[in-house]
This record gives sequence, structure tokens and C-alpha cells, in this order.
Amino acid sequence: NSLLVTTGTVVSVLITSSLGGYVFARLDFPGKRVLFYFILGTTMVPFITLLIPLYMVMRTLNLLDKLWGVWLPSIFSSFGIFLCRQFIYGIPADMYESAKIDGASDISIYFNIILPLLKPVLSVLTIFNFLGSFNAYLWPLVVLNTEQKLTLPLLLSRMANRFGGTDYQGVMAGSVMVLLLPLIVFLIFRRYIIEGIALTGTKG
Repeated sequence: NSLLVTTGTVVSVLITSSLGGYVFARLDFPGKRVLFYFILGTTMVPFITLLIPLYMVMRTLNLLDKLWGVWLPSIFSSFGIFLCRQFIYGIPADMYESAKIDGASDISIYFNIILPLLKPVLSVLTIFNFLGSFNAYLWPLVVLNTEQKLTLPLLLSRMANRFGGTDYQGVMAGSVMVLLLPLIVFLIFRRYIIEGIALTGTKG
């Protein structure tokens, strides 16, 4: 369950953040600045204030006690859109203009030019969102009730208080799983993070 929710969240955030960053960095449309500031302003809203409205929305959509209900509110990341936008601004505009002169469409530029250059940023977003989704406790606790659908942090919490005592063996085994998967993800993407730091230091 944790892997399903985390994978869906990470993939969704990478797609929406890269597309949103590209749109706000290179495309022009009415209300672009206002919409971007609105999205950026949502980063200042504490999640706890959205808990009840999100619960009511999930209940209306009949997504309570379903993994979709855990995953759906996390498909967009205002921080991810901001990060991708700032990185794309650092890419020389001449590259974009040359592609347009050669007849490339915006979609073609996105897939063939922007996405390959966004690897360092997308790697950072992958790690951040993987950790945040995999270790999430409050929102899954609100949405999920059935034991077969619990994510790993919820299962560890229940095991720690089962039958009035603590199942130390089960808790320790689960804790290793909680630590192991994020460590593997970090080891896979650490090279791109180092590249991103190097690129940031040489810009300008």
C-alpha cells in the first residue's frame, strides 16, 4: 500500500511540476502572473487547515478508505512547480527560440529539451516527495480504516499498541523497511542531486 501510494504521488508530482514549471517559465497567457502567485501562495497554507475540507471532498467523491483518497490530494506540488520554473528560467532562452524557429512545437520542446535538462531538479523532487508520502501519517490516518489498506506508518503505530503491549520484533522489522526504501531511492538519485548543485553553482 505504501509503495502504491508513494509511486502514484511521485510520478504525478514529477509530471505536474515539470509541465507547470515549463508553462510558467516559457509560455505566455492571460493571468499567468496572478495564477503563479496564487499557486505559490498555497505553500503558506498549513495542511491542518485543509484537513476537514479535504475529508469532505473525499467523502463526496466516495474515496474514503481507498488508496486513491490518500494519493489524490498530493498530485500537485506548488513547491515543485516553483522549483521547476526557476530552473527552466536558468536555461538559455536562445535554446527555446532556436527550437521554435526550427518548427518544434511546445510539446516537442518539453519532451526533447526541457525534460532531459530537468533531471537534477526532478531527482530532488523525487526524494522529497518519496520521503513525504512514504512517511505520511496524519492524512492516511484520516482516510483509511480497513487494516488491509493501511500504509506502513499506520501499521507500525497499531503494532506498537496491540493487545495493550508493544510487539517490539514487528515494530523493529517494520522500522527497517521504513528506513531501507528511502535509502535506496536516495542512493539511486544522489548523482543527479550532486549534478544539480554543481549546475546551480556555475550559473551566471
